[in-house]
Amino acid sequence: MAQMRKLVAKDIFSMCSIINKIGIDKFRQTFNKPEVKNAISGKTKVSENELGMTVIIDVLDILIGSIPKCEQDLYVFLSSLSGIPEKDMPNLDFNEFFDLLEQLVKKEEFKDFFSRALKLLK
Repeated sequence: MAQMRKLVAKDIFSMCSIINKIGIDKFRQTFNKPEVKNAISGKTKVSENELGMTVIIDVLDILIGSIPKCEQDLYVFLSSLSGIPEKDMPNLDFNEFFDLLEQLVKKEEFKDFFSRALKLLK
């Protein structure tokens, strides 16, 4: 299984492009869920990591459901993170591709990206 490099500033632009193709409203719905809103407002006591994991699970669900809309962008992005040539991405073993997606959403920097986005939505 390929290991991913650390996310860096230039990756924000790829992530935003993918989010734009998926539709920001789908992500907004994640942040408007009562359990997320209560955690953000402080009504519910949860750690930032726990809140991040709640959001990450929803984000992964959104990504999986929206892959066809951003297929090429995901190939380019995952290729840049993993070192796997972009031309090889469409032919990756199914499990290897989902392992890459899972690695991405579990990265601390990925969680930080969404945690910071949550703070902006306060």
